Amino acid sequence: MPFVAPLLLGLLTVPVARRVAKPLARGVVRTSAGIVAGARRAAHAVGEELQDITAEVTAELAAARLTADVGAPAQGAPAGTGPDAGAR
Repeated sequence: MPFVAPLLLGLLTVPVARRVAKPLARGVVRTSAGIVAGARRAAHAVGEELQDITAEVTAELAAARLTADVGAPAQGAPAGTGPDAGAR
């Protein structure tokens, strides 16, 4: 009969543990969901910032290329026919 006391203790402990464990588990899940949502918002903001930076750099490179193309002679043009040809 030494197993009766642990059995009764278990029968009394399970309902109490259930009442405590369920709200505790809900709190953990709710907190975790909040953290995940915050991380998603932060990642989205960082992604948008990177897209903005990429667009700015692309525009700067395109402007620099356009500026360089304007000052250089056309491809296949004979030497001395560029915009600086009269300066020589």
